[in-house]
Order: sequence, then C-alpha cells, then structure tokens
Amino acid sequence: MATKGFVDYNAKRHVQYFASGTFEKGNMLVAVTVGYSGIALESATRIAYVAANGSGLKPVGFSEAKVVNIDLTRQKLNPFDPLETQTGYKIPIIYDGWMDTNQISGTPTPMADAYLAPNGQVSATQLTGYALVGKFLTSKDSNGYAQVYVRL
Repeated sequence: MATKGFVDYNAKRHVQYFASGTFEKGNMLVAVTVGYSGIALESATRIAYVAANGSGLKPVGFSEAKVVNIDLTRQKLNPFDPLETQTGYKIPIIYDGWMDTNQISGTPTPMADAYLAPNGQVSATQLTGYALVGKFLTSKDSNGYAQVYVRL
C-alpha cells in the first residue's frame, strides 16, 4: 500500500490516461501522447506510467488507483477495492490536491518543494531534468508517509 486513507476528496482529478504497466496508489505518473486521430483518438492517445528515469518527462499527477495485471478470465479484480484496476484501463489521477504517500525519496521538510524522482517517487531534492510537482505539507512520519500537495 502506497497511500494512507488520507486523500483530498476535493482534489481535481482527471480520468483521461490509460495505465501502462502495474503500480501502486500514490505513485507519481508521467505521460506520453501518441499521435492518433479519428476513431483511434480515444483508444491510445494518452498513456500514463511510472518512469524509471523521469528526466525531461512531464508528470501528470498521483495515481489514485492500484493497477494490476491479472488474467481476468480466471480471477476478478478485488471487489473490496473499487480503485483497483487492470493495466490498459483508464485510471483516476490527482493533479491538484494532496495525498499521504510513502513514495518519497529522501527526507523532506514541511513546505519544501516536491520534485519528480525516479521510479514514481517524489523528492525534496531536484535532480537535473526532473520537474517540480508541488510541495511537501508534512515531513515523514514514523511509517515513512508524508502529505504531499501536487499542483500540475
């Protein structure tokens, strides 16, 4: 689990990106836009994923869904987690709001800038080519979670 139960329910979300790969709730996602038009416009234009190296990539927000890759002919998604979805489906992404997450690199301080870091994490230290995504509202707690405000 990459998020606690604390999420800004008034946050601005969009559900226009398809999940590529598997990842946890609370990961910072980046996007690629494929140049399709016409009938294919809806099917593959916006794809969100966790980048191992996010240098120069554009972040789109925090994943609010856990994305899994299971054989849906043999088993079903977790009925007790409405935000669990299959890879290749559209996912909710928070782009303006806060979330408690443990996907944090380093030791942030309250009100420090939050930057995209490798592997879908956020960091208080900016690496060359990695974008600013928001601010840390708290420092890490004893379990490694911090409240991060994202504004993209």
